[in-house]
Amino acid sequence: MPSSTPPIQVNIVDATPGALGRWSARCKGQENLSFRTHTTPPKPEDGPRTGLWILAPDSLSDPSIRGAVLAFASEEQTQAEVMVVHNIISQLPDEVHSANTVWIDAREPERSIVRTLALLIRSERNRLALEAALQAPIEAESKRIQLEQESRNKDEFLATMSHELRTPLNAILSCTEAMREGAYGLLEPEQLGAVQTIRESGKHLLCLITDILDISKIEAGRLELNASTFGVQAICDSVTEMMRSAAQAKRIELIVENKTDIPTLKGDPLRVKQILLNLLGNAVKFSPEYTEVGLMVDTGPEPGTIQFQVWDSGPGIDTSHKSAIFKPFVQAEGSYSRSKPGTGLGLAIARDLARLHNGDLILESFDEPGANFTLTLPIGEPIEAETFDFRATGAWAVDLEHDSGDDGKEVERVLIAEDTDSNFQYLNDLLVSLGYQVDRAHDGQEAIDLCHEIAPDLILMDIDMPHMNGLDAIRLLRAEHETADIPIIAVTAMAGIADERACLAAGANGYLAKPYPLRDLMVLMQEVAA
Repeated sequence: MPSSTPPIQVNIVDATPGALGRWSARCKGQENLSFRTHTTPPKPEDGPRTGLWILAPDSLSDPSIRGAVLAFASEEQTQAEVMVVHNIISQLPDEVHSANTVWIDAREPERSIVRTLALLIRSERNRLALEAALQAPIEAESKRIQLEQESRNKDEFLATMSHELRTPLNAILSCTEAMREGAYGLLEPEQLGAVQTIRESGKHLLCLITDILDISKIEAGRLELNASTFGVQAICDSVTEMMRSAAQAKRIELIVENKTDIPTLKGDPLRVKQILLNLLGNAVKFSPEYTEVGLMVDTGPEPGTIQFQVWDSGPGIDTSHKSAIFKPFVQAEGSYSRSKPGTGLGLAIARDLARLHNGDLILESFDEPGANFTLTLPIGEPIEAETFDFRATGAWAVDLEHDSGDDGKEVERVLIAEDTDSNFQYLNDLLVSLGYQVDRAHDGQEAIDLCHEIAPDLILMDIDMPHMNGLDAIRLLRAEHETADIPIIAVTAMAGIADERACLAAGANGYLAKPYPLRDLMVLMQEVAA
């Protein structure tokens, strides 16, 4: 019998010596049986009566128990198969209701008892097989529903954890940036050093949180790409600009070579940027001071592909670590260690993101100084125009003076819709120090009311607020003629691609995921007000 078939329970009510061994011997050759002896028959309150019951009422000395056995054998049994071995057939009950009960004279030949027993076992086996066949579709559908619910629960958990972890980090990182920008006055060098330590530690923690959430989404098959057309040179400029300060801190020269005439490619620009930032970040991290790190772009080996090569001057990677280099929680050195900070998730995420783009990420060389990673991606539909601007995604130099230029509208009064005091305070202090007039709303409805009252030049709208959330507030503001044209930047700790799409679809002019660099906010404020 298949291993998935449940065993047949053979229940024996027989007080004669050696009853268990005798009945077991009579079942010899029958597979998947389980034997159990009883001193009394089952009661209705014991639950469903299933399996095979062998009853020998004449072996019982207690008249009340013997009567209970005979009564059980005579009841209508919907599931259990019952075999009653009786010494005096003429003393059987007058009315026998159960169609599943077989009465047999104890004086019958042994082969007759064995044959009858085999027939009852076969009948019970067929019943179980039919029950399993009928139950299989129900169980399959139940399992599918359960898996879908578990998947939704995991999505909700990841989204909640992203929000709950990013919210306090936003306050920590943004306060340190406000202090660095002089919002609370000039700091002494020692104070600036302490602030810088807090900032770098917070950024490291944010990277760990982001990596863990990303790997969880990838493993769950829930990470989606948001494709658009972006410039090849633009993404090179963006990632090198973001890595420049880290490289300068170690006196490392960043060398960028674009050897291809491919102007654009199609993919998820932020995810491709994430791959390259991870590779360049590792290159800078593992390279000694006063060396070089490079990014080279060239035509791919197959038609319609492009390659990004990132090389460094580090110690290189041993061949023995070849199979482990892209495994989660393994660092580029090949084993989990604390010689360099990080979880070892970066390369695993980077390769998974490359493969989600129908590309790949490989390590070119082993057993020699320096590592050379090659990212190969399909170009997609050839197009000259870029549809994605990397200048709005962070780490670009910008004058923090809030003059928007002659061609744009000058922002003087900013409404911050934010229910968390710490998140409001640092932003308020920074904007006030730069000369802005700042007002605050604690929820979406208060933001709408204040817009009618004070007519702000720009709104910074948090999304997750009580009473009325930011998305509903944006929709209502856009629906009213008086407030339809006020620039709105959605800022939220819900940092998924779907969250960005929802904010822009509701009518926001821009989107920032907490925590964000304050310079990014300044850039975006200037852009949406222009």
